[in-house]
Amino acid sequence: MPTTAASSAPAGPSRNKRPAGPQRSVPPPPLKKQVVVMKIPKMTKLSYEKTDEELNALVKAEVKAFFEKTKADAQLKQEKPYLMYPRVKLRQVVQAMQDKKRAASKKPAPPLSDYEHTITKKIKEDKRKQKAAGKDVAQLGQQAQQSVPPLVVENQYGSNINLMQISVPDDVDLDELAKWMNVTGLSLEQLLGREELTTVKEAEVVDEWRRKYVYGRSLCDPAKVKNLGTQMYKLHEYYLRFCAQHQSEQYLGVQVRDRHYFHGDDIIWVQFSEVH
Repeated sequence: MPTTAASSAPAGPSRNKRPAGPQRSVPPPPLKKQVVVMKIPKMTKLSYEKTDEELNALVKAEVKAFFEKTKADAQLKQEKPYLMYPRVKLRQVVQAMQDKKRAASKKPAPPLSDYEHTITKKIKEDKRKQKAAGKDVAQLGQQAQQSVPPLVVENQYGSNINLMQISVPDDVDLDELAKWMNVTGLSLEQLLGREELTTVKEAEVVDEWRRKYVYGRSLCDPAKVKNLGTQMYKLHEYYLRFCAQHQSEQYLGVQVRDRHYFHGDDIIWVQFSEVH
Protein backbone atom coordinates (compact mmCIF):
# COMPACT_ATOMS: atom_id res chain seq x y z
CA MET A 1 0.00 0.00 0.00
CA PRO A 2 1.35 3.40 -0.81
CA THR A 3 0.40 4.74 2.59
CA THR A 4 2.31 1.98 4.29
CA ALA A 5 5.43 2.64 2.22
CA ALA A 6 5.26 6.34 2.92
CA SER A 7 4.87 5.77 6.65
CA SER A 8 7.73 3.29 6.79
CA ALA A 9 10.20 5.68 4.99
CA PRO A 10 12.71 7.44 7.31
CA ALA A 11 11.91 11.04 8.17
CA GLY A 12 14.39 13.76 6.99
CA PRO A 13 16.06 16.37 9.22
CA SER A 14 13.85 19.21 10.50
CA ARG A 15 14.63 22.77 9.41
CA ASN A 16 13.87 24.30 12.85
CA LYS A 17 16.29 22.10 14.72
CA ARG A 18 19.68 23.76 15.44
CA PRO A 19 22.80 21.68 15.00
CA ALA A 20 24.51 20.53 18.17
CA GLY A 21 27.79 22.16 19.26
CA PRO A 22 28.99 25.60 20.54
CA GLN A 23 27.69 28.68 18.76
CA ARG A 24 30.04 31.67 18.06
CA SER A 25 28.76 35.28 17.84
CA VAL A 26 29.67 37.34 14.83
CA PRO A 27 32.24 40.10 15.79
CA PRO A 28 31.00 43.68 15.28
CA PRO A 29 32.53 45.73 12.54
CA PRO A 30 35.53 47.82 13.59
CA LEU A 31 34.82 51.45 14.58
CA LYS A 32 36.05 54.06 12.21
CA LYS A 33 38.14 56.74 13.94
CA GLN A 34 37.38 60.24 12.84
CA VAL A 35 40.52 62.07 11.92
CA VAL A 36 40.48 65.70 13.13
CA VAL A 37 42.49 67.94 10.94
CA MET A 38 43.99 70.83 12.95
CA LYS A 39 43.83 74.11 11.20
CA ILE A 40 47.07 75.96 11.49
CA PRO A 41 46.32 79.63 12.16
CA LYS A 42 47.92 82.17 10.01
CA MET A 43 50.96 83.55 11.73
CA THR A 44 50.99 87.32 12.04
CA LYS A 45 54.10 89.39 12.27
CA LEU A 46 55.10 90.72 15.64
CA SER A 47 55.75 94.40 16.18
CA TYR A 48 59.53 94.10 16.12
CA GLU A 49 59.29 92.06 12.89
CA LYS A 50 57.43 94.77 10.96
CA THR A 51 58.98 97.62 9.07
CA ASP A 52 58.45 101.28 9.88
CA GLU A 53 55.96 101.69 7.02
CA GLU A 54 53.88 98.76 8.27
CA LEU A 55 53.89 100.08 11.84
CA ASN A 56 52.82 103.56 10.76
CA ALA A 57 49.95 102.15 8.70
CA LEU A 58 48.82 99.94 11.61
CA VAL A 59 48.85 102.86 14.08
CA LYS A 60 46.86 105.08 11.73
CA ALA A 61 44.27 102.35 11.22
CA GLU A 62 43.85 101.78 14.98
CA VAL A 63 43.53 105.51 15.71
CA LYS A 64 40.97 105.95 12.97
CA ALA A 65 38.92 102.97 14.21
CA PHE A 66 39.00 104.29 17.79
CA PHE A 67 37.70 107.74 16.91
CA GLU A 68 35.06 106.34 14.57
CA LYS A 69 33.77 104.14 17.39
CA THR A 70 33.78 107.08 19.80
CA LYS A 71 31.86 109.21 17.32
CA ALA A 72 29.32 106.44 16.75
CA ASP A 73 28.80 105.99 20.50
CA ALA A 74 28.27 109.71 20.94
CA GLN A 75 25.65 109.74 18.20
CA LEU A 76 23.81 106.79 19.73
CA LYS A 77 23.81 108.40 23.18
CA GLN A 78 20.65 110.39 23.70
CA GLU A 79 20.98 113.96 24.84
CA LYS A 80 19.43 114.77 28.21
CA PRO A 81 16.31 116.88 27.91
CA TYR A 82 16.69 120.31 29.45
CA LEU A 83 13.88 121.51 31.67
CA MET A 84 13.01 125.13 31.05
CA TYR A 85 10.84 126.78 33.70
CA PRO A 86 9.11 130.05 32.95
CA ARG A 87 10.13 132.85 35.28
CA VAL A 88 6.72 133.14 36.85
CA LYS A 89 6.50 129.43 37.61
CA LEU A 90 10.09 129.31 38.87
CA ARG A 91 9.37 132.19 41.25
CA GLN A 92 6.35 130.34 42.57
CA VAL A 93 8.36 127.17 43.19
CA VAL A 94 11.08 129.09 45.07
CA GLN A 95 8.50 130.96 47.13
CA ALA A 96 6.78 127.68 48.08
CA MET A 97 10.10 126.18 49.24
CA GLN A 98 10.89 129.23 51.37
CA ASP A 99 7.43 129.19 52.95
CA LYS A 100 7.90 125.51 53.77
CA LYS A 101 11.23 126.22 55.50
CA ARG A 102 9.74 129.09 57.53
CA ALA A 103 6.83 126.92 58.64
CA ALA A 104 9.22 124.15 59.70
CA SER A 105 11.38 126.60 61.69
CA LYS A 106 8.36 127.98 63.57
CA LYS A 107 7.40 124.54 64.85
CA PRO A 108 8.43 123.97 68.47
CA ALA A 109 11.40 121.69 68.91
CA PRO A 110 10.67 118.27 70.41
CA PRO A 111 11.50 118.00 74.11
CA LEU A 112 14.94 116.66 74.99
CA SER A 113 15.34 113.25 76.51
CA ASP A 114 16.74 112.80 80.01
CA TYR A 115 20.14 111.84 78.61
CA GLU A 116 20.35 114.87 76.29
CA HIS A 117 19.13 117.18 79.04
CA THR A 118 21.83 115.88 81.44
CA ILE A 119 24.59 116.30 78.86
CA THR A 120 23.46 119.83 77.96
CA LYS A 121 23.31 120.84 81.61
CA LYS A 122 26.80 119.44 82.25
CA ILE A 123 28.27 121.35 79.29
CA LYS A 124 26.73 124.63 80.49
CA GLU A 125 28.13 124.10 84.00
CA ASP A 126 31.63 123.42 82.62
CA LYS A 127 31.53 126.59 80.51
CA ARG A 128 30.34 128.60 83.52
CA LYS A 129 33.22 127.25 85.63
CA GLN A 130 35.76 128.08 82.92
CA LYS A 131 34.50 131.65 82.70
CA ALA A 132 34.58 132.02 86.47
CA ALA A 133 38.11 130.62 86.67
CA GLY A 134 39.39 132.94 83.97
CA LYS A 135 38.15 136.12 85.63
CA ASP A 136 40.90 136.20 88.29
CA VAL A 137 43.76 135.66 85.80
CA ALA A 138 45.47 138.95 85.02
CA GLN A 139 45.58 139.55 81.29
CA LEU A 140 47.86 141.84 79.30
CA GLY A 141 47.85 145.29 80.88
CA GLN A 142 46.41 144.01 84.17
CA GLN A 143 49.61 142.78 85.85
CA ALA A 144 49.03 145.09 88.81
CA GLN A 145 46.10 142.92 89.81
CA GLN A 146 48.23 139.79 90.18
CA SER A 147 48.40 138.26 93.64
CA VAL A 148 51.87 136.74 93.07
CA PRO A 149 54.76 138.97 94.28
CA PRO A 150 57.54 139.94 91.86
CA LEU A 151 60.15 137.27 91.15
CA VAL A 152 63.36 137.71 93.11
CA VAL A 153 66.39 135.82 91.77
CA GLU A 154 69.01 135.04 94.42
CA ASN A 155 72.70 135.07 93.48
CA GLN A 156 76.04 134.99 95.22
CA TYR A 157 75.89 138.71 96.05
CA GLY A 158 72.28 138.77 97.21
CA SER A 159 69.07 139.28 95.29
CA ASN A 160 68.89 141.04 91.96
CA ILE A 161 66.97 143.89 93.57
CA ASN A 162 69.73 144.44 96.11
CA LEU A 163 72.37 144.55 93.37
CA MET A 164 70.40 147.19 91.53
CA GLN A 165 69.89 149.34 94.63
CA ILE A 166 73.28 148.90 96.35
CA SER A 167 76.46 150.38 94.90
CA VAL A 168 79.73 148.61 95.74
CA PRO A 169 82.89 150.73 96.12
CA ASP A 170 85.54 150.33 93.46
CA ASP A 171 88.24 149.24 95.91
CA VAL A 172 86.20 146.23 97.09
CA ASP A 173 87.07 142.85 95.53
CA LEU A 174 83.85 141.07 94.66
CA ASP A 175 85.41 137.61 94.88
CA GLU A 176 86.70 138.23 98.39
CA LEU A 177 83.36 139.73 99.30
CA ALA A 178 81.58 136.59 98.09
CA LYS A 179 83.91 134.38 100.15
CA TRP A 180 83.22 136.42 103.29
CA MET A 181 79.49 136.15 102.61
CA ASN A 182 79.73 132.36 102.41
CA VAL A 183 81.89 132.08 105.54
CA THR A 184 80.06 134.50 107.79
CA GLY A 185 76.56 134.13 106.40
CA LEU A 186 76.12 137.92 106.40
CA SER A 187 74.33 139.83 103.68
CA LEU A 188 75.91 142.38 101.36
CA GLU A 189 74.53 145.33 103.32
CA GLN A 190 75.90 143.97 106.60
CA LEU A 191 79.39 143.42 105.19
CA LEU A 192 79.47 146.94 103.74
CA GLY A 193 78.37 148.39 107.08
CA ARG A 194 75.09 149.76 105.78
CA GLU A 195 72.95 147.51 107.95
CA GLU A 196 73.25 146.78 111.64
CA LEU A 197 74.21 143.30 112.76
CA THR A 198 71.17 142.14 114.67
CA THR A 199 71.51 138.37 114.68
CA VAL A 200 74.15 136.19 113.12
CA LYS A 201 73.01 132.88 111.70
CA GLU A 202 74.73 129.83 113.04
CA ALA A 203 77.18 128.28 110.64
CA GLU A 204 75.82 125.20 108.97
CA VAL A 205 77.33 121.99 110.23
CA VAL A 206 79.34 120.44 107.39
CA ASP A 207 79.02 116.69 106.99
CA GLU A 208 82.56 115.41 106.56
CA TRP A 209 81.30 112.13 105.11
CA ARG A 210 79.55 113.91 102.25
CA ARG A 211 82.03 116.75 101.75
CA LYS A 212 84.90 114.71 100.36
CA TYR A 213 85.10 111.30 98.71
CA VAL A 214 87.67 108.81 99.98
CA TYR A 215 88.07 105.46 98.27
CA GLY A 216 86.89 102.59 100.45
CA ARG A 217 85.32 104.82 103.06
CA SER A 218 81.60 104.91 103.75
CA LEU A 219 79.67 107.19 101.40
CA CYS A 220 77.60 108.59 104.25
CA ASP A 221 77.67 108.81 108.02
CA PRO A 222 77.69 105.23 109.40
CA ALA A 223 75.20 106.30 112.03
CA LYS A 224 72.72 107.26 109.26
CA VAL A 225 73.17 104.21 107.03
CA LYS A 226 70.09 102.56 108.49
CA ASN A 227 68.01 105.56 107.40
CA LEU A 228 68.75 104.93 103.71
CA GLY A 229 66.22 103.42 101.39
CA THR A 230 66.33 99.76 100.46
CA GLN A 231 68.04 100.19 97.09
CA MET A 232 70.44 102.86 98.36
CA TYR A 233 71.34 100.64 101.32
CA LYS A 234 72.07 97.69 98.99
CA LEU A 235 74.19 99.93 96.73
CA HIS A 236 76.15 101.20 99.75
CA GLU A 237 76.82 97.66 101.01
CA TYR A 238 77.87 96.50 97.54
CA TYR A 239 80.26 99.45 97.27
CA LEU A 240 81.96 98.57 100.57
CA ARG A 241 82.33 94.88 99.62
CA PHE A 242 83.67 95.77 96.17
CA CYS A 243 86.29 98.15 97.58
CA ALA A 244 87.39 95.51 100.10
CA GLN A 245 87.88 92.89 97.36
CA HIS A 246 89.33 95.17 94.64
CA GLN A 247 91.75 97.69 96.04
CA SER A 248 92.50 99.52 92.78
CA GLU A 249 89.23 99.43 90.88
CA GLN A 250 87.65 102.87 90.54
CA TYR A 251 84.68 101.97 88.33
CA LEU A 252 81.38 100.24 88.87
CA GLY A 253 79.77 98.32 86.01
CA VAL A 254 76.05 98.96 85.60
CA GLN A 255 74.07 96.78 83.20
CA VAL A 256 71.37 98.63 81.30
CA ARG A 257 68.58 97.19 79.19
CA ASP A 258 67.23 98.30 75.85
CA ARG A 259 64.16 99.80 77.52
CA HIS A 260 66.33 102.26 79.46
CA TYR A 261 68.13 104.08 76.62
CA PHE A 262 66.83 102.24 73.51
CA HIS A 263 70.37 101.32 72.39
CA GLY A 264 70.30 97.63 73.18
CA ASP A 265 71.68 95.85 76.21
CA ASP A 266 74.96 97.38 77.35
CA ILE A 267 77.21 97.99 80.36
CA ILE A 268 77.96 101.52 81.61
CA TRP A 269 81.04 102.15 83.75
CA VAL A 270 80.44 104.68 86.53
CA GLN A 271 83.15 106.14 88.75
CA PHE A 272 82.72 105.78 92.50
CA SER A 273 83.24 109.51 92.90
CA GLU A 274 80.12 110.10 90.80
CA VAL A 275 78.18 107.68 92.98
CA HIS A 276 79.32 109.68 96.02
